[in-house]
Amino acid sequence: MKDPVPPANESPEPRELTHEEKIKNGRHAFLFFFIYLALYLGFVGLTAFSPETLTVATPIGGLNLAIVYGMVLIVGAIVLASLYAFLNRPEADAEAKAGQDAPAS
Repeated sequence: MKDPVPPANESPEPRELTHEEKIKNGRHAFLFFFIYLALYLGFVGLTAFSPETLTVATPIGGLNLAIVYGMVLIVGAIVLASLYAFLNRPEADAEAKAGQDAPAS
């Protein structure tokens, strides 16, 4: 009988994504891309058309807006990437399908 858990030095073969999973992943990718694009274009727009605005001190330790906005862009990218990975993990698809297959009460 084959051991259901692979040894630590072997990783299980990745399964092929279904068409629905690929569509869902693509929708999340485009959504998160456009959210980040809007944030980034706001920063570029301020830099190009109102650079004096970026010199304004913020209540966050007296840092200017340019520093705070830059940090928001970095943290925002990490948050969006983590959210994308969480929403598109294979276990999430299995859990969603299990919930749909459950009999209605």
